[in-house]
Amino acid sequence: MGSLMYKLKRNVPKNYQLPMLYGEHEYEAEQFFLERGTVRCDVWQKNNPTQLKDGVAIADLQLTPELAKKKRGKIKKGVAQDRFTEQVGGQGG
Repeated sequence: MGSLMYKLKRNVPKNYQLPMLYGEHEYEAEQFFLERGTVRCDVWQKNNPTQLKDGVAIADLQLTPELAKKKRGKIKKGVAQDRFTEQVGGQGG
């Protein structure tokens, strides 16, 4: 059994979920769920929401597998890594 410790950059309000990315970037997260035969969806519930990124509305979330498949489509390795690299200032994984 193992564990991970996290140091958060901001406070998480009481009853909010703390989502994590399975992998270093979007492509690896997709692979994690595909290997297990499931679809990656956004996590958000009325009683236990997550903090949304700036510019993201609840209506934008992919909360069911059907919606996630429809909106997300295929994530290509190069594209996901390029987006990740841009987000961290050119030092992606």
